[in-house]
Amino acid sequence: MSAHSSPALHCTQQMRRSCSRCSIQNPKSKIQNTAGRSSTKHDYTQSGIALLEMTAALFILVVGLFGAFNLYYVGLSKLRTLDEAAIAQQALQNELETLRSTPFASLAVGERPFVNIAPECAQLHLAETKVTISPGPDGIAGLKRADLSIRWITENGRRAERSVTTLIGETTP
Repeated sequence: MSAHSSPALHCTQQMRRSCSRCSIQNPKSKIQNTAGRSSTKHDYTQSGIALLEMTAALFILVVGLFGAFNLYYVGLSKLRTLDEAAIAQQALQNELETLRSTPFASLAVGERPFVNIAPECAQLHLAETKVTISPGPDGIAGLKRADLSIRWITENGRRAERSVTTLIGETTP
C-alpha cells in the first residue's frame, strides 16, 4: 500500500518533502515559485496580521491596567473621604456630649468654637468648628437649641461640612 493510495495515510509525519496532492508543507522544504525558481516559503501576510494582533492585545492590556490603577486610586480616595467624615462625626458627637454634660445655666446664648477637640481632628485640613446656642423654639423656657458644625477641606480640595442640631432642656432636681 503506497502513501498516496489512502486519504487517511496520505500525508504522514515521515514525509520529508511537501506533498503534491495536498496543501500540507514541510517547513524545511523548498517549493517552486511562479517563476520556476526554488525558494524558501515566507508568508509575510500572516506575520503582519500576528503583529497587528499582538499590538491590539497589548493595547487592551495597557488600557485594562490603567483602568485597574485608576479604580484603585479612586477607591483609596473614597476611603479617605469616608475616614474624614467619620472623624468629623465623632468630633460632633464628642462636643454634643460635652454640651449635654454642661449645666443648663452655664450654656450661654451665642457662638463659639468646640471646647472638646479630639486629636483626630488634626487630620482634617483647615477644620473650622462652630457651636451656636440659641433660645428654644417659640421662646419656651428651660429649652435651648444647639447647632454644631464642623467644616474642612478634603484631600481633593472640596469643602465638606457636617452638622447636627439638638435641643437641650433644663433638668429638674
